[in-house]
Amino acid sequence: MRLNRNVKPVAGFADVVGSQLIRSENAVRRARQVLALRGYVPIETPLIEHSELFLRRSGGVLSSQMYAFNSPDGADVSIRPEMTAPVIRHALEDGSAQNLRRFQYAAPVVRYPEHSSMVAADVSNGNRSFTQVGAELIGHDGPESDGEVIAAACEAAAAIGIDDCRVVLGHAGLTRTLLERLKIPRGARQFLALYIERLKDEASVEEIVREVERLLAGSLTGIESFRERFMDRLSAIQPAGATDGVAATGTLGRRSVVSIDARNRDAFVDDGLDDLETPFRFVSKLASISGELESAANDLTDLCDEYVDSGQQRLDPTTEIQRVKSTVDCAINEGIEPSRVTVDFGLPVGMAYYTGMVFELRADVGSRTDMKLGSGGRYDSLAYALGAPNDIPALGFALNLDEILAAMPGDSDEQNVTTPTVLVGSPDADQLAVSAAARTLRQASESVVVCYGDIGDAKTLAASIGQDAVCVVRADGTTKTVPH
Repeated sequence: MRLNRNVKPVAGFADVVGSQLIRSENAVRRARQVLALRGYVPIETPLIEHSELFLRRSGGVLSSQMYAFNSPDGADVSIRPEMTAPVIRHALEDGSAQNLRRFQYAAPVVRYPEHSSMVAADVSNGNRSFTQVGAELIGHDGPESDGEVIAAACEAAAAIGIDDCRVVLGHAGLTRTLLERLKIPRGARQFLALYIERLKDEASVEEIVREVERLLAGSLTGIESFRERFMDRLSAIQPAGATDGVAATGTLGRRSVVSIDARNRDAFVDDGLDDLETPFRFVSKLASISGELESAANDLTDLCDEYVDSGQQRLDPTTEIQRVKSTVDCAINEGIEPSRVTVDFGLPVGMAYYTGMVFELRADVGSRTDMKLGSGGRYDSLAYALGAPNDIPALGFALNLDEILAAMPGDSDEQNVTTPTVLVGSPDADQLAVSAAARTLRQASESVVVCYGDIGDAKTLAASIGQDAVCVVRADGTTKTVPH
């Protein structure tokens, strides 16, 4: 093995240079400006945080994606995989979480990639570091703030260069509330809501139900709460592509349902749940409802008419439907075109901490159709999970800037990258004359690089940076342009 071989970047990480970096910085600047007009204050949180911060209410979703390690002082820390939890931590620490606060950020996050649609910010191109541009609004729980954040996300996307994004609206709280009325235990509600997109296929549902029932035939009793079991199960993630003997249609996210081990087999019968097919079938049908708001609302009402709540009354979704309608109305009041808003009750919630509306921004970008630009939602219980004495209303969004720019065709930002003039002294000129000429040009806002060799070296340098000529400084300080 060669000891002097080149050291390459870590897989999934890349250098960003020149026009690519300037393009990204300009996009960030424009997004920051539109968010600042709404009063969102910039924040930069530490790159490294205690791992616990990201595990308390993520539902274990991030556990296999985090770059976690022990710091020299023995602390269990991670490079931040997302920005929401650090922003809430900050608000709790400085006491501002009890007031109406707005924060914005443009910061790199790091995740080990997994090709799973349930994780909102997965990077399809396999990058492990990407820039999130986003905002968090803390301290208001009405549909007005829902509409504001949706509109702010659209405005940030437009500032980056996507003028025609579409809003796809879901509601994690609706799913959990309806399951609660069906007397589905809390743990199972959490599981079904988190994996809702995977349950759209009824054939898969039937297979999953049969597999879980087989496992439950020998379920254990008297073990810890579902929440702890659920977190532990998702923290022991199998590598992507691991085989456990189940067809792809029977998998949920990264692990198959049948890979639940003996300690966790009773997760679905917590609090006496013995009918698996009802909640699975209900969620499967719920997940298939999407489209224009009125049509989706009618389909939801028809679905609920097929079921009865714990009081043996027809399941009534009126309150939840009105909540979604109010959010849509507020987003329209904020300037979102009604035709650009659709509803999808099977929208993946991504993180377990979402408690209310969730949304995705989508657009046709370059050659990619219906590309997901980013996502967001309401997470009123996250502050409590991070140590607050009570729930604090909060919501936010994050856009994946790197993936958006990668899909966009080149824009004018690239043309704004100036190719510097290459300056070199003639054989009879000394270096003082060259430096003086360079200062004069820079004072006139012209970009200049000085070549410390001869004219041949200067021509080679000019060719390497895309410049088609060199500027030669004479002994008397005058210059002449020489093509290469």
